[in-house]
Amino acid sequence: MFGNKHFLILLMGLEISSQAIGIRRVPVEVYISEAGRKKFLDKGRSIEDIVGSVAEELELKMNEHVYADRASTDKRKFHFDWSVSGMTSPDIDLDKCGKDTSRFQYDLVQAARDKPGASVILLYTCESEGYSEDFILAGQKTPLVIQRKYPECSNDVATFTETEPMKIESIIANALFIAAGSPLNDMVEFEEVDNGRDGFKRDIRLKTTDFSLFSGGICH
Repeated sequence: MFGNKHFLILLMGLEISSQAIGIRRVPVEVYISEAGRKKFLDKGRSIEDIVGSVAEELELKMNEHVYADRASTDKRKFHFDWSVSGMTSPDIDLDKCGKDTSRFQYDLVQAARDKPGASVILLYTCESEGYSEDFILAGQKTPLVIQRKYPECSNDVATFTETEPMKIESIIANALFIAAGSPLNDMVEFEEVDNGRDGFKRDIRLKTTDFSLFSGGICH
């Protein structure tokens, strides 16, 4: 009896230890057309650079909160396994946008079928202003069309190739946060922070850090 109890404690210890050193990997596929890619290159920056820098910054912020949460024993880091490519599905044209967001929702369903097991971000070449009323009605500040999937543990997002730096970074950050499993929208903000003699710097702020709620607490 003592041996079984000792073995159970050992297993629990190993589980906690594996959580402490493990990684919560979030696979994300970002799709963009050549026209959309050119919009960013014309502004002197590639979409890969934008996604990579935002993903790295968001990871750091999320993992800071993971380690600071004394109530949680799950200390695994978040890591975005992201990639950017052109759309391969003949049924999805990222250079064509409809009158409302229903087209994007249809495309997300198709993209999810083509890429199971990963969260998908579709970047459309059109501007978000044409859909501002849709997002106001949805109560969203960030122009994201979202499809949450349970229990697949992946959330898909359709959005736009905004070239204003702060706008596209906010879009990508919120899309990645949702891809990681956030049940809430508009949870990532950028703010200016006083950095002393170096002046002000831009920083990411998370409105929620209860990662146990991500995808109903069953993912990662």
